[in-house]
Amino acid sequence: MSVAAATVLLLALLQPGAAPEAAPPAGREVSLAEIEGLLRANRFVEAEPILQQAVRQHPDNARMHYLLGFALVGLQRHAEAAGSLRRAVELEPGEPSWWHALAKALREQDDDHGAIEALERALALGEDADLHFALGACRQNVGERDAAERSFRAALALDPSHAQAALHLAKMQAYRGHADEAVALYRQALESDPELFEARFGLGVQLASAGRHEEAVEAFQAVIKRRPAHAEALYKLSQSLLRLGRREEAMQVLERYRSANRIAKSIEFAEASVELHPEDAQMRRDLTGLLLEAGRTEDALLQLQVLQVMEPLRADTLRLGARAFEQLGRTEEARGALALAERLEAGEPAP
Repeated sequence: MSVAAATVLLLALLQPGAAPEAAPPAGREVSLAEIEGLLRANRFVEAEPILQQAVRQHPDNARMHYLLGFALVGLQRHAEAAGSLRRAVELEPGEPSWWHALAKALREQDDDHGAIEALERALALGEDADLHFALGACRQNVGERDAAERSFRAALALDPSHAQAALHLAKMQAYRGHADEAVALYRQALESDPELFEARFGLGVQLASAGRHEEAVEAFQAVIKRRPAHAEALYKLSQSLLRLGRREEAMQVLERYRSANRIAKSIEFAEASVELHPEDAQMRRDLTGLLLEAGRTEDALLQLQVLQVMEPLRADTLRLGARAFEQLGRTEEARGALALAERLEAGEPAP
C-alpha cells in the first residue's frame, strides 16, 4: 500500500465525524454494488458474512468467490483467502488479476512455488509489468536468481518507470559486483519514485564503495531525513564523514546510530512476535509504536490498518494514529484522532 492510500484509509477509520454509512440491513439480499462498496471502504468484517452467504447461495458464481477472497486477505486470513481465490479461478480462469490475487495470498503463506504457478498463469493471459515483477520476487525467494533477473528485466522493458523492478534488479547487480549497472538502476528507480529510500540507501552504499564519499553523504542524509532512526544509514554516513575528515560530525552521527540500533533490535523482536502471533492486537500495537519511534510511518500505517480491522475504534490505537498523522504533518487530523481517543477513554460514545 502506498503512503497516500494508507493515509486515506487512516482518515476514513480515525477521523471524527467521518463514520461510515451503516451496513446493509440483515434479512435482505445485498447488491453487488453494496458489497463492492464495503470492500472499497475496507469494511472487511461487515463484508465477509454477506459474501459467505452469497457463495453458499451461488456456489458457481466466480466473482463472489473472488470478492470473498479479497475480504479474507483484508482480514489477514490468507489460507482461507487462497481457497476462495482458487475456486474463483477454477470457475473463471481468464481473469489475470484474480490469479495475481491468488499469488499474493499464497506468498503471505510463504508458498512461493504456488505463487509462481499462479503468476505464470496470469502472464499467459497477457503481458504485464506488475506480474513480471511479482514473478521475479517469488523466483528470487526460491533461489532462482537468473530467472528472477529475467523477470525484473521483462518488467522494466514493459514499464521503464517501474521503480520496484529497478530497485530489485539494482540490489541483485550490486550483490553480483556489477557496481556501475547497480548505480544506474538505483538512479532509474529514484527517477520514478524520489521517495524510495531503499534505492537512495543502496545508491549511497555503492557510491561509498567507489570512494565517492561526498555523493554518498548526500544519499545517506536523504535517507535519514525520511527515516531518522535508520541505523544502517547512520552508520554508513558516519564512515563516509570520517573518510572525508569530518570527525566531529561523524562522532555525533555514531551516537545517533547507537540509539537507533537499539530501536532496530526492538523492532526486529516485535516483528518476529507479531509473525508468530498475528492475532495478538497488543503485540501489533507495541510494534506500531516502535515503528513510529523509528520514523517508519508507512510501515506503522500498515499495522494500524490491520489493528482497525481487528479491534475498531480503540483509544490506544487512535493515539497511535494521531502520532502517525503528526509525522505526516496532518496536525488537524492528529488533533481529531486524539479528541476521539479521549472521548472513548471517558466512556462517551464515538460520534
